[in-house]
Amino acid sequence: MTDLEKLVERITACATTVHENMGPGFPEKHYQEAMIKEFASTKLAYNTKEAKTRMIDGAQIGASRMEFFVENIMIELKALPRLEVPHMVHFSNGLKKSEKDMGMLINFGTQKMQIRTRMNEKIEIEES
Repeated sequence: MTDLEKLVERITACATTVHENMGPGFPEKHYQEAMIKEFASTKLAYNTKEAKTRMIDGAQIGASRMEFFVENIMIELKALPRLEVPHMVHFSNGLKKSEKDMGMLINFGTQKMQIRTRMNEKIEIEES
């Protein structure tokens, strides 16, 4: 088993524990907080990046989305009744921007937790 596979297994175990304890039906922010506690309890080092929020006429517009980074893996959490194509496109675009080797999209919003993984396809352009 490669180091990357072991890391994916550890992240999956954290997400499984969160989903078993909480189940579906909570806002995404609650799953983010639970994952932070689970990462801490399993001593899995992570970084986060908050989504940028926009202000329009003094009102905050935008979701409180957060991405996690564990070594060279980007993790995006969702709490949706089902994952659809636009979610996967958004996830793929975020992975490309992150320049991480792999991404994990974890959806806690279903009875059975959903995890999608994707390798970041780095495109190299040769100059002639």
